[in-house]
Amino acid sequence: MNDRIRYQAQSVYREEHGVSAWRGVDPVTGLPVLIYRFRGEPQPGLTRLDSDQLPRLLAWREEDGEGLAVVAFSSAWVPPEPGQPLSGAQLLDSAQALADADAAGVTHGNLTERRFLIKGDTVVLEGFGLPWSPADGAEPDDVRGWARSVLALGYPENDKVNELLQRALSPVAGDRPTAASLVGELRAALLGVPALASGAPDHGSGSPAAVRVEPAQPESEPEAAQHPEEAQWDAFDSAEAAATDAFEARGVFADHSPPEESLDHDREAAAGPVVPPPAEQSDVHEFRPSQGFASERFSRGSIPAAAGQAAPGEDPAREPRPPRQPRPAMSPVVPEPRDDDRRNRRIIMLVVLVLLSVVLAVLALRWRDQAAGTPAAGIQTAVTYVMDVVVEPTDLPPVDLYVLQRPQGSSLPQGMNLGTVPRSIQLDAEGTWVFEGRFQGRVSGPVTVNLPGDRASTILIAIPPEQGD
Repeated sequence: MNDRIRYQAQSVYREEHGVSAWRGVDPVTGLPVLIYRFRGEPQPGLTRLDSDQLPRLLAWREEDGEGLAVVAFSSAWVPPEPGQPLSGAQLLDSAQALADADAAGVTHGNLTERRFLIKGDTVVLEGFGLPWSPADGAEPDDVRGWARSVLALGYPENDKVNELLQRALSPVAGDRPTAASLVGELRAALLGVPALASGAPDHGSGSPAAVRVEPAQPESEPEAAQHPEEAQWDAFDSAEAAATDAFEARGVFADHSPPEESLDHDREAAAGPVVPPPAEQSDVHEFRPSQGFASERFSRGSIPAAAGQAAPGEDPAREPRPPRQPRPAMSPVVPEPRDDDRRNRRIIMLVVLVLLSVVLAVLALRWRDQAAGTPAAGIQTAVTYVMDVVVEPTDLPPVDLYVLQRPQGSSLPQGMNLGTVPRSIQLDAEGTWVFEGRFQGRVSGPVTVNLPGDRASTILIAIPPEQGD
């Protein structure tokens, strides 16, 4: 049984715009799935989707112009309740789904509030990568569809979020934010922090070592107004100096290296491995987190105070600090390998090689004995017959096919579920086979096939109508 046939549809989830969705189950794991059936082909990037905000693709196939896609599902995913707007975290999750799909080269084309599924404080968007048919009122652009959906559901309103949504609804494509930039702009609008440049690390304000100093508000600085980024990074350099002094007080940059005489004595006595001193500090005092303070990092979003302004908690009347003197470069002491260590490594490698040689020799002898003791008459050739299975009535969803009887020599156990039909199946033995179809409590009559005589026939599974039809 493989991924192409093992998923079983159970009930209709939604049918619209040329795509029908069925709730189903994976009989191997027992986990719920969502099965899409559609006309046409899915987008090629569907197999590259990998996001916590998009249902994960499990299997897909195309046959005679019809497609089928199976994604992971959860009974905890529910549509938003009327009158319950999205939270800030849920709004960011929905924007992240657009960015992840755009990174994989996948679009939606029919993004409405019905695609939003909520689980606690998280949101997933379903239906990306499928060939949705054009529908009245549907928005082909995903950013505009997202903005219309957010307005319909409700959101944490503020002036910056409102302005971002209005730009996202612009009829001019160049005025709209891209799916890739939407997350950063939305985070800036919700949290009030500037969006990070592409590739810059995002360290939140909760980081224990993040240096956050409120920026000064000068009355008139023409040069800073013309070059805002240069002014910010100049202030950042001054705050880095303050932070470096703070870490010096904690002993992060202290020179713990022993005198040269003691190092020479330790090497001569071979009392043990020599511990290298801390890493070399450059003349410009480049900040390098120590092992004891691995979380001490600066973020570009933490803009320090301008030069001349006291940091929070600092006495403004305190005299300015004298300039720091460059520290002498320290040469790290590298322990020299000992002869005993080299000898031990060689012995271990030799023992391993001998053991591997013995294992290979034993395996070769066993294989030779088995090959010599196997008679040629015992070799059998497997025979496989491929037969088509059709279902009546033809408008039914997939029907489960069961083996009621199989001939001796078949590897398929009696009573096994061969998956859903209509499709082609493979039978691995000659003799009498008996099959039965089942669909939602309705059971077909037994169908008997004799191989190889009936190998050109078609297995017809006739499902009786529901009682009362």
